[in-house]
Amino acid sequence: MSRPRVLFMGRNRYTLPLPGWLAKKWDAVERQIDYRVLASAGEGTERFEDERFRLIAPLRLRALDGIAFYGRLPVRARKEIRTFRPHTIVASDPYIAAAALLARGLVGGPKPRVILEVHGDWRTFTRLYGSPARRLLNPIADLVGKVALRRSDAVRAVSPYTGGLVEGVRGIPVTAAFPTYTDLLVFSSRPPALLPEEPVACFVGMLEYYKNIDGLVAAWRKVAERIPEAKLIVVGQGARRELVEELVAELPGRVEWYEELPPEGVAEAIDRATVFLLPSRSEGLPRVLMEAFARGRGAVGGRAGGIPELIEHGRTGLLVDPEDVDGLADAIVSVLSDRELAERLGREAHALYESVHTTPAEYAARMRALVDASLRDTGAVPGERPRVLIVGRRTYAFPLQGPTADALKALRETVDYCVLGRTARDAKPVKTALGPGSFHLVRRWPGSLDTLLFHLTLPFRVARLVRRFRPGVVIAESPHLGFLVLLALAFRRRNRPSLVIETHADWRSAVRHQGSRARRLVAPLADWAARYALRRADGIRALSRFTAELAEREAGVPPLESFPAYIDLSIFTARPPAPLPATPTALFVGMLEAYKNVDGLARAWASVAAELPEARLVIVGKGALIDVVERLLDDYPGRVEYHSELPPEEVARALDESTCLVLPSRSEGLGRVLIESFARGRGVVASRVGGIPDVVRHGEEGLLVDPADTEELARALVRVLSDRELAERLGDAARRRYREWDSSPDEYAAHVRSLVDRTLAGAAR
Repeated sequence: MSRPRVLFMGRNRYTLPLPGWLAKKWDAVERQIDYRVLASAGEGTERFEDERFRLIAPLRLRALDGIAFYGRLPVRARKEIRTFRPHTIVASDPYIAAAALLARGLVGGPKPRVILEVHGDWRTFTRLYGSPARRLLNPIADLVGKVALRRSDAVRAVSPYTGGLVEGVRGIPVTAAFPTYTDLLVFSSRPPALLPEEPVACFVGMLEYYKNIDGLVAAWRKVAERIPEAKLIVVGQGARRELVEELVAELPGRVEWYEELPPEGVAEAIDRATVFLLPSRSEGLPRVLMEAFARGRGAVGGRAGGIPELIEHGRTGLLVDPEDVDGLADAIVSVLSDRELAERLGREAHALYESVHTTPAEYAARMRALVDASLRDTGAVPGERPRVLIVGRRTYAFPLQGPTADALKALRETVDYCVLGRTARDAKPVKTALGPGSFHLVRRWPGSLDTLLFHLTLPFRVARLVRRFRPGVVIAESPHLGFLVLLALAFRRRNRPSLVIETHADWRSAVRHQGSRARRLVAPLADWAARYALRRADGIRALSRFTAELAEREAGVPPLESFPAYIDLSIFTARPPAPLPATPTALFVGMLEAYKNVDGLARAWASVAAELPEARLVIVGKGALIDVVERLLDDYPGRVEYHSELPPEEVARALDESTCLVLPSRSEGLGRVLIESFARGRGVVASRVGGIPDVVRHGEEGLLVDPADTEELARALVRVLSDRELAERLGDAARRRYREWDSSPDEYAAHVRSLVDRTLAGAAR
């Protein structure tokens, strides 16, 4: 694709032929992009169409012009999509994007991507602009804006401020952030003028509520009382012009008002000023501030929107609360009465301008990169990062923190992922904008209803995400989820993604040893579904040798990749292991469920406690078998300690205060707590099941027992707790071996990328 076709849509008012500064911008864009512009015609325009521009004529009745423009826009956009056939639409605000999305939905065949630009806080459109009657539209406008932001395929912000607004709605960062090209040649073609001898302030902007023109007028009355010789220049027009008219009449000769000036006139007005004023209540990345900075003038501005990104308080200007009239007046007076301060602010402002100004070629190149990034996600442009939908029952809490955040950040650099999972308890569902790095988290329901509803609705959720996200690969985090993904893909004939199934543990235990006993009734059906999914998957990933062998027996083919999940061991390796405690102590960390054999541990502890009266047992976890732990607490007061939950640093401390870890599971994949125990130099007493023998070698890092033999478990615990030399030897061997599982987020992400690449390569053959 030499040059992508792009339809630019906006409320901007153009006149044909274009003025010189705009022609330079669009000439640069044309060298990068085959474009067409659909926008509004300016006043007095006689031509409404040429090779590149399609302009919508304004209504003579100005009050209805905006409504008419947005009403006609979807129809006009649909026409341009059908005739120009753009690869991408660039919409200048969320409401324009809503029209573009509607127009796209009305055409058949290939549909263009929609890139939404955010130049400011779109929510002020109906709150701070024009007639107060527009506020009646707030709920509808907010809904339209939110839908457009979430449904757009990419978003460009013009500043970190607008990027933060977008991320707050979409839940994912913007695709790109760069300022709009601003032609400042008129303002930068000559060196800044010296400050005038008399104190003068200049305001340039719309005379609207959002510009805080009422606050400025009130503040200037106070300034005029304190500095009688001060002068104010106002350039602009708008709904609040009567405020300026009153000020001109009240202070004749000391307030100048120009409804409109050409760029040269604005530059001259700024040169006549000591300081520039912009006390706005809402602002994106104001071009007029850059114009003032180019002319070497500092500014007094409102601490709102994107203004603080240009005005650094005390360096390039002074910031005030837009609603603080006295504070605004004080700031203006301080600059007008201190020439040295005004000169210093002006020098710093000019230096900032020189460091951030852009050229038409730079703007066009950034726009081309943004368009290419959008198209790359659809496969229209060959891309480096495949799209992956990750489906699991894992719980996520926002904002993401710790190992989960680290792993996903690294993963984002290798694949463009979308995660389908669950929210934390009592948290609201999370549906971020559908795109790379997005999340769709399902709400949690009370009791067993949670699991049932999650599985019943999963195929529909997956089908919707596959249709909209268009992944190349779907990764299901268990064979049972893999079966539900297959149901979602059953009727998909075109662009069907490949399926990878992960085996984290013995999936058969999920319906036999976890949750309610009633789940065992569906065990035969669950086993068949898992076997069916494994045999029809395009790839399998195992976490350990045990799960690899188990998957190969069912699927008939070995897994494509075998690697553990990323484990952040920094908390467990930050300091050397502590000496063994004086009191013999066993530590259990895990779910209080049947598959963890908590009941077997309780029976074994009766024998341990009888033989070693000084021994202690510490239990960390929660689950259905809490009553077993409560009985232990009653039977051995002061010798059994229980914590329902501990943060990682407290788990590390509990390991330091223990002689060994005990993990008597009936089923286990690759026990993370084993590796954490190794990192703290503690040996283990564990069951000879699942993936545990892949980590623990009998007699080396721990003692392995039959989970069904309670007496063998008790004897092993007594051996380790009563023989300090043995416990130290096991702990030393464990400490030497933990590094086999100590990996970085980048290494984990590289494994996932290899898995995805091998799956896609197999599908292509």
